[in-house]
Amino acid sequence: MNPDVLLVQPPSPPHMNVGRDWAGGFGTATSSRREIYGHDEDALACPYLPLLRVAGALERQHRTVRVIDAQAERLSDAQVVDRVIEVGARDVVASLSLPSLRGDLALLARIKRADPDLRLIAIGTVCKALPSEVLETGVVDIAVRGDAEAVVPELLEWRSGDGPPQVAGVSYAANGAAVHVGPARAIATAADLPPPAYHLAPMDRYVRQVDGRPMRFAPVATGLGCGFACGYYCPYPFGFGRRMLLREPHAVVEEVARLATDLGVEFVIFRDQLFSAERDHAELVCKGLIESGGPVRWLCETRADRVEPALLDLMRRAGCLAVHYGLESGDAEIFSRIAKPGATLDDMRRAVRETHRARLAAHLHVIVGLPNETWDSVRKTLHFVRDVRPDSVQVCLATPYPGTRMYADADERGLLLTRDWTRYTANDPVMRTEHMSGEDLARAAHYLRDNWWKQNLARRGLRRVARIVRSWATPSGAAGQRQPPGPSGGAFSA
Repeated sequence: MNPDVLLVQPPSPPHMNVGRDWAGGFGTATSSRREIYGHDEDALACPYLPLLRVAGALERQHRTVRVIDAQAERLSDAQVVDRVIEVGARDVVASLSLPSLRGDLALLARIKRADPDLRLIAIGTVCKALPSEVLETGVVDIAVRGDAEAVVPELLEWRSGDGPPQVAGVSYAANGAAVHVGPARAIATAADLPPPAYHLAPMDRYVRQVDGRPMRFAPVATGLGCGFACGYYCPYPFGFGRRMLLREPHAVVEEVARLATDLGVEFVIFRDQLFSAERDHAELVCKGLIESGGPVRWLCETRADRVEPALLDLMRRAGCLAVHYGLESGDAEIFSRIAKPGATLDDMRRAVRETHRARLAAHLHVIVGLPNETWDSVRKTLHFVRDVRPDSVQVCLATPYPGTRMYADADERGLLLTRDWTRYTANDPVMRTEHMSGEDLARAAHYLRDNWWKQNLARRGLRRVARIVRSWATPSGAAGQRQPPGPSGGAFSA
């Protein structure tokens, strides 16, 4: 029997590898030499959580659901079309991303030509920001502007014979124009978040290197949304809501346990923007993980002013290996005014130090090109990173995502360099600052990456020498007494 609905994560278009779950669901992208649809073998494939939650919501309705993750399976466009036709569902829900939008729509057009009777429903943060653009080619039948987990189950009750869908939070094309039905409906409470249907995804294909070996991993959310003021530039509040909805800790722990026992998951990426935004909630999750006795290891992201030694120690005992912090800028004014209002660089310095004391790895995210960026502020960022000595650093270029205030301001002030969404990858300059051109910003990002790696390689060399010296001084019989893995031992590299 054919399933009621098919959910598709499209493959990456030619010349890029798309991370659809990042940047608040807008997606990021890295360049590829691949000239066809697919996903490079050395590029991380990650399930798109909203898509799996939609699948979970539909299973609650007792619908028959299938999922195709064409990125994880490294499918070409022709293979995707063949698989869709073979499955035979009448409703196809596809996740779209901003940098891959052109390629995603081209693939959906090919699917539509193969079976014109399919109803194509598009979800993703790009549908919330640019519904008219998603619909303008005439390929997508319905674009979901609200939270897909809440909207899609109701939408599937409408058939073409019932007329245009009158479901709040959807858009469709009529007479060459986009029609937007009602406000974009959001998930009201954490209890309304359906459990992701991990069992429908190819979980054996989600693998990343952790502590020097490949581990099967899964993204897990302990909550949804973020209301902090860094939403000026951050796409997460726009994509996932400005209200923070926290799931019951026992539900999170049970979900992690099922992933480990039923699907062989050894590593979890907590996809919350602020794992420890509410300390009590984070503590209960950690205590539950400890009590479950599971072997799962994990990483999370949070703010520097939302951690303290006791919590970090509890996180390590619960299986945490690394904590990601959004530094964004080492310039004090940019950090406190734009990057992380309410926090200071002293908070960041303390957080990295205490993370290391808890024997956890500290990873810093840096953004080049936030408003008022100058070469002087770039150098301050490098000096700060050198000073706090994190275990790993990721450098991205400021990207003004549609729907954020930074995009509106950049557009009004003439700072946007392009509206070619294929360049909105977080790795290409698409906005200048008052003092730096796009070329300047690209050079600045290279400058930070290059100097960080030189420093990191030098530190690794010194640690290697130190290990050799320690081995000479180790008393006979003591060689087997290993210390718990920590950042100095390379337990985790983000």
